[in-house]
Amino acid sequence: MEACYDQIVEKEKEEYENILATEYYKERYNLSVRMEKYRENHFLFFHNLQVPATKNEAERLLRGYRRKQKVNLFDGVSQIFG
Repeated sequence: MEACYDQIVEKEKEEYENILATEYYKERYNLSVRMEKYRENHFLFFHNLQVPATKNEAERLLRGYRRKQKVNLFDGVSQIFG
């Protein structure tokens, strides 16, 4: 999978060496730059099994923390204003 990803990024680099990043090619060019920049992040859940594979799973794990954070904020405000 990673080899295929690398081939796609390399092919995009070769295509855009001779083409200026005009408005027509801008989105595709920016995507190829982001793919190269964030390659390690895209495959992190393959190498580290503690990282959730989906955004939903990560958000579900954070829900309890966010709720506690809001409660603590309101407790601090009530202590200030009595």
